[in-house]
Amino acid sequence: MASATSAEHGTPAQNRRTAKHPGRLTAGQRRLVAVLTLALVALLGTMGCSLTSLIRLFPPLTPSPTPIAFLTPVLQPTFTPTVLPLTDTPFPPTPTITPTATDTPTPGPTPTATSTGEPTATATPGPMILVPVAELNVRTGPGTDYPLAGTIRQGETYDIVGRSADYAWWRICCLSDASLAWVTASLVQVSGDATDVEVVTVEPPPAPTFTPAPPTLTPTITPTATEAVGFDVEGIEEFPNWGNNWLKVGAQIKANNGAPLWGYRLMFVLEGRGQSWVSPQVSDSSWGYSAPNRLTPLPDARLVNLQFDTNGFAELGDNVWQVYVVDGSGTRRESSIVRLYTSASQPKWYHIRFKRRF
Repeated sequence: MASATSAEHGTPAQNRRTAKHPGRLTAGQRRLVAVLTLALVALLGTMGCSLTSLIRLFPPLTPSPTPIAFLTPVLQPTFTPTVLPLTDTPFPPTPTITPTATDTPTPGPTPTATSTGEPTATATPGPMILVPVAELNVRTGPGTDYPLAGTIRQGETYDIVGRSADYAWWRICCLSDASLAWVTASLVQVSGDATDVEVVTVEPPPAPTFTPAPPTLTPTITPTATEAVGFDVEGIEEFPNWGNNWLKVGAQIKANNGAPLWGYRLMFVLEGRGQSWVSPQVSDSSWGYSAPNRLTPLPDARLVNLQFDTNGFAELGDNVWQVYVVDGSGTRRESSIVRLYTSASQPKWYHIRFKRRF
């Protein structure tokens, strides 16, 4: 029984294969089919001729071919890329970089284009003068014989645009009225290289147009017959003093051997006004220079050991002045009296030499 059951149903392994491949005969089934076939053939053989007919009607069974096992491919999911629609997506704006403040060097001279298109560097400043004194007269030409052009003042600077052949005078630019003028080189300070400044030739100074002065305008010495004095007046010189509306005197007070004497003063008396002034300084024991602007040396500068002017005290004007030497206390007259006749239209400064008699 167990054998028949086993033949009918096959082994468990066969049954598992049959279950795995439906339609395929197990080995037991194939044997059963063979036995039945043989039994049928024997039966038909007994039936004689009818066997052939029966065989024709029932062709012999052939074993079913063993089905071929095919592996069922496992389909992998197909990756279908998602196509996004194109849109105009703006790019993010480029950040603006704000430069930080830096120390920018001062640019040098900027080249400028000439008419030919060639760049040229900006010209460097030329030589200049600096006025080192409170006031300084300038003239229309290189010399004291030229008319006064104006006055320049301490701390002012002017460009040098020309010179005299002997480097004694500079031509400068420009005065307040935009005019050119000449200043003596010895009285100013120069900055920059002035060696290549061009020599400027000007017309000779105009002839003096002074109105003839009356005889009384000449300085005179009034001798004192009743009073003995210690100094004689050795000489008097006068020079133009354009632009200075005051009386200025530079004096030599010297011994009979020509040496400067210390400790004397000058007395100034304005006749008809009842005014007089004594120089605050006393004569020095050494020589200095005196000139229209108190600086050295000019063509009309002279050696002095005492000088005084009435600037701030009285104007020059058309007046008569008395000038003489007094002692150190300012009370005793020591020289003859010099009378000076001044004119506001013809300002001058005076150089007087007082020499001791003994």
